[in-house]
Amino acid sequence: MKKLFIGIAATALAAAMCVSFAACGETPSATDAKDVQGYEVTAEQWNAAFEALEKEDTEYTVTQTLSYTCTLKPVTDPETNEELNGGFIYTEEFVLIKKGNKESETQTYTQKFTGDGLKMLAPSPEGGAVTLQDTNTATREVYAERTSDGCWTYEQKDGKWTKEKSSSMFSDSFTSSLESMSKYEDYTYSE
Repeated sequence: MKKLFIGIAATALAAAMCVSFAACGETPSATDAKDVQGYEVTAEQWNAAFEALEKEDTEYTVTQTLSYTCTLKPVTDPETNEELNGGFIYTEEFVLIKKGNKESETQTYTQKFTGDGLKMLAPSPEGGAVTLQDTNTATREVYAERTSDGCWTYEQKDGKWTKEKSSSMFSDSFTSSLESMSKYEDYTYSE
Protein backbone atom coordinates (compact mmCIF):
# COMPACT_ATOMS: atom_id res chain seq x y z
CA MET A 1 0.00 0.00 0.00
CA LYS A 2 2.86 2.38 0.83
CA LYS A 3 4.45 1.79 -2.61
CA LEU A 4 1.10 2.56 -4.24
CA PHE A 5 0.84 5.79 -2.28
CA ILE A 6 4.38 6.83 -3.14
CA GLY A 7 3.74 6.19 -6.85
CA ILE A 8 0.53 8.22 -6.86
CA ALA A 9 2.02 11.00 -4.77
CA ALA A 10 5.12 11.17 -6.93
CA THR A 11 3.06 11.52 -10.08
CA ALA A 12 0.91 14.24 -8.54
CA LEU A 13 3.91 16.18 -7.27
CA ALA A 14 5.77 15.90 -10.55
CA ALA A 15 2.76 17.27 -12.43
CA ALA A 16 2.27 20.07 -9.91
CA MET A 17 5.92 21.08 -10.03
CA CYS A 18 5.97 21.19 -13.81
CA VAL A 19 2.91 23.40 -13.83
CA SER A 20 4.32 25.72 -11.19
CA PHE A 21 7.60 26.18 -13.09
CA ALA A 22 5.87 27.18 -16.28
CA ALA A 23 3.08 29.17 -14.65
CA CYS A 24 5.56 31.63 -13.06
CA GLY A 25 3.59 32.13 -9.88
CA GLU A 26 0.07 31.80 -11.25
CA THR A 27 -2.19 29.67 -9.09
CA PRO A 28 -4.99 27.59 -10.61
CA SER A 29 -8.45 28.62 -9.39
CA ALA A 30 -9.19 25.10 -8.12
CA THR A 31 -7.23 21.97 -7.31
CA ASP A 32 -9.17 19.62 -9.58
CA ALA A 33 -7.05 18.16 -12.37
CA LYS A 34 -9.51 19.47 -14.95
CA ASP A 35 -8.62 23.03 -13.85
CA VAL A 36 -4.84 22.57 -14.14
CA GLN A 37 -3.33 23.95 -17.32
CA GLY A 38 -0.29 22.25 -18.75
CA TYR A 39 2.75 24.14 -19.96
CA GLU A 40 5.73 22.86 -21.83
CA VAL A 41 8.94 23.08 -19.80
CA THR A 42 12.58 22.73 -20.75
CA ALA A 43 14.82 19.88 -19.60
CA GLU A 44 16.65 22.36 -17.36
CA GLN A 45 13.41 23.43 -15.64
CA TRP A 46 12.33 19.80 -15.27
CA ASN A 47 15.65 18.71 -13.73
CA ALA A 48 15.78 21.75 -11.42
CA ALA A 49 12.37 20.82 -9.98
CA PHE A 50 13.52 17.33 -9.03
CA GLU A 51 16.91 18.53 -7.73
CA ALA A 52 15.17 21.07 -5.48
CA LEU A 53 13.35 18.27 -3.64
CA GLU A 54 16.64 16.70 -2.56
CA LYS A 55 18.19 19.79 -0.95
CA GLU A 56 18.48 19.71 2.84
CA ASP A 57 16.66 23.04 3.30
CA THR A 58 13.79 22.15 0.95
CA GLU A 59 10.27 22.80 2.20
CA TYR A 60 7.15 21.24 0.69
CA THR A 61 3.80 19.69 1.52
CA VAL A 62 2.32 16.68 -0.26
CA THR A 63 -1.37 15.97 0.29
CA GLN A 64 -3.21 12.98 -1.10
CA THR A 65 -6.69 11.57 -0.64
CA LEU A 66 -7.45 8.05 -1.79
CA SER A 67 -11.04 6.83 -1.72
CA TYR A 68 -12.84 3.79 -3.00
CA THR A 69 -16.36 2.43 -2.73
CA CYS A 70 -17.12 -1.26 -2.30
CA THR A 71 -20.60 -2.66 -2.99
CA LEU A 72 -21.06 -6.13 -1.56
CA LYS A 73 -22.99 -8.91 -3.24
CA PRO A 74 -26.45 -9.18 -1.59
CA VAL A 75 -26.81 -12.01 0.94
CA THR A 76 -29.64 -13.45 2.99
CA ASP A 77 -29.41 -13.08 6.77
CA PRO A 78 -29.69 -16.65 8.11
CA GLU A 79 -31.42 -15.48 11.32
CA THR A 80 -34.08 -13.16 9.84
CA ASN A 81 -34.23 -14.44 6.24
CA GLU A 82 -33.94 -10.78 5.23
CA GLU A 83 -31.89 -9.78 2.15
CA LEU A 84 -28.93 -7.63 3.11
CA ASN A 85 -27.52 -5.03 0.69
CA GLY A 86 -24.70 -2.64 1.38
CA GLY A 87 -21.01 -1.99 1.32
CA PHE A 88 -18.51 0.55 2.55
CA ILE A 89 -16.51 3.59 1.53
CA TYR A 90 -12.83 3.60 2.48
CA THR A 91 -10.88 6.87 2.52
CA GLU A 92 -7.22 7.47 3.31
CA GLU A 93 -5.91 11.00 3.68
CA PHE A 94 -2.14 11.48 3.73
CA VAL A 95 -0.12 14.63 4.42
CA LEU A 96 3.70 14.79 4.30
CA ILE A 97 5.29 18.08 5.36
CA LYS A 98 9.03 18.67 4.99
CA LYS A 99 10.70 21.73 6.45
CA GLY A 100 14.45 21.33 6.16
CA ASN A 101 15.59 18.64 8.59
CA LYS A 102 12.14 18.20 10.18
CA GLU A 103 9.17 16.30 8.79
CA SER A 104 5.70 15.19 9.75
CA GLU A 105 3.55 12.47 8.28
CA THR A 106 -0.16 12.21 9.10
CA GLN A 107 -2.44 9.46 7.83
CA THR A 108 -6.16 9.29 8.54
CA TYR A 109 -8.13 6.18 7.61
CA THR A 110 -11.93 6.23 7.54
CA GLN A 111 -14.29 3.36 6.80
CA LYS A 112 -17.98 4.22 6.48
CA PHE A 113 -20.46 1.39 6.05
CA THR A 114 -23.42 1.91 3.72
CA GLY A 115 -26.76 0.13 3.79
CA ASP A 116 -26.40 -3.22 5.59
CA GLY A 117 -22.62 -3.29 5.05
CA LEU A 118 -21.87 -3.28 8.77
CA LYS A 119 -24.11 -6.33 9.37
CA MET A 120 -22.60 -8.10 6.37
CA LEU A 121 -18.94 -7.60 7.29
CA ALA A 122 -18.90 -7.23 11.07
CA PRO A 123 -21.44 -9.43 12.80
CA SER A 124 -21.89 -8.99 16.56
CA PRO A 125 -18.60 -9.72 18.33
CA GLU A 126 -18.16 -12.73 20.57
CA GLY A 127 -15.91 -12.85 23.61
CA GLY A 128 -15.36 -9.08 23.92
CA ALA A 129 -14.04 -8.47 20.40
CA VAL A 130 -13.87 -4.90 19.09
CA THR A 131 -17.24 -3.57 17.93
CA LEU A 132 -17.21 -1.61 14.67
CA GLN A 133 -19.38 1.47 14.26
CA ASP A 134 -21.11 2.80 11.14
CA THR A 135 -18.07 5.03 10.68
CA ASN A 136 -14.60 4.06 11.93
CA THR A 137 -11.67 6.48 11.87
CA ALA A 138 -8.04 6.05 12.88
CA THR A 139 -5.21 8.57 12.65
CA ARG A 140 -1.47 7.96 12.72
CA GLU A 141 0.83 10.93 13.25
CA VAL A 142 4.63 10.62 13.13
CA TYR A 143 7.37 13.24 13.26
CA ALA A 144 10.94 12.87 12.10
CA GLU A 145 14.13 14.85 12.53
CA ARG A 146 17.60 14.57 11.00
CA THR A 147 20.33 15.45 13.51
CA SER A 148 24.09 15.10 13.58
CA ASP A 149 23.69 11.64 15.12
CA GLY A 150 21.16 10.29 12.59
CA CYS A 151 17.44 10.23 11.87
CA TRP A 152 14.88 10.04 14.69
CA THR A 153 11.13 9.41 14.61
CA TYR A 154 8.62 10.43 17.25
CA GLU A 155 5.27 8.66 17.47
CA GLN A 156 2.54 8.40 20.06
CA LYS A 157 1.96 4.80 21.16
CA ASP A 158 -0.47 3.86 23.91
CA GLY A 159 -0.79 7.51 24.91
CA LYS A 160 2.97 8.09 25.24
CA TRP A 161 5.42 9.63 22.79
CA THR A 162 8.27 7.37 21.77
CA LYS A 163 11.57 8.28 20.15
CA GLU A 164 13.29 5.76 17.88
CA LYS A 165 16.34 5.83 15.65
CA SER A 166 15.35 5.50 12.00
CA SER A 167 17.30 4.47 8.92
CA SER A 168 15.87 7.34 6.88
CA MET A 169 13.44 10.24 6.78
CA PHE A 170 9.95 9.93 5.24
CA SER A 171 10.94 12.13 2.32
CA ASP A 172 13.87 9.83 1.45
CA SER A 173 11.40 7.20 0.19
CA PHE A 174 9.38 9.87 -1.56
CA THR A 175 12.33 11.42 -3.41
CA SER A 176 13.84 8.05 -4.35
CA SER A 177 10.52 7.08 -5.89
CA LEU A 178 10.49 10.39 -7.79
CA GLU A 179 13.92 9.61 -9.24
CA SER A 180 12.50 6.64 -11.13
CA MET A 181 10.06 8.93 -12.94
CA SER A 182 12.20 12.04 -13.27
CA LYS A 183 13.75 11.52 -16.70
CA TYR A 184 12.67 14.40 -18.92
CA GLU A 185 13.09 12.35 -22.09
CA ASP A 186 10.54 9.78 -20.84
CA TYR A 187 7.69 12.29 -21.25
CA THR A 188 6.11 14.03 -24.21
CA TYR A 189 4.21 17.28 -23.80
CA SER A 190 0.76 17.38 -25.32
CA GLU A 191 -1.85 20.14 -25.06
